[in-house]
Amino acid sequence: MLSSATEDDEMLAALRGGVRGLLPGNCDPQSLPAAIRDIADGAMVLKSPPAVQLIRLLLSRAPEMAPATASQLSLLTSRERDVLALVANGHSNLVIAKMLSLSEATVKSHLYHLCQKLGLRDRTQAVILAYETGLVRASAA
Repeated sequence: MLSSATEDDEMLAALRGGVRGLLPGNCDPQSLPAAIRDIADGAMVLKSPPAVQLIRLLLSRAPEMAPATASQLSLLTSRERDVLALVANGHSNLVIAKMLSLSEATVKSHLYHLCQKLGLRDRTQAVILAYETGLVRASAA
């Protein structure tokens, strides 16, 4: 969805309605094909300051989404941790499969199982957990 919406309620309604991508209305048209591919690959694309603000708001309102602890990662196999780290670094399932010499279906299976073990709904929550637990860190670009 391309939108100039800045109200939390508008963006939340869009997400509840099934929107998997939220980009600013004035985004660079050349960035759209990559966003569409990412969404088709199962990612959620939120690339606008209001979307970041919305995520912070949701996290502050949802106690069940309190910051994760590194001990939660002990529930995962080493391969599941590898997949989680690569997902958090923005790689698609296909790229992860090539990097780890796995099939794309196996990567999806690892992602599914790690989400089940950690009580996560989707890839976005998995990425948040990876950063909160320190499995990955934001790069200083």
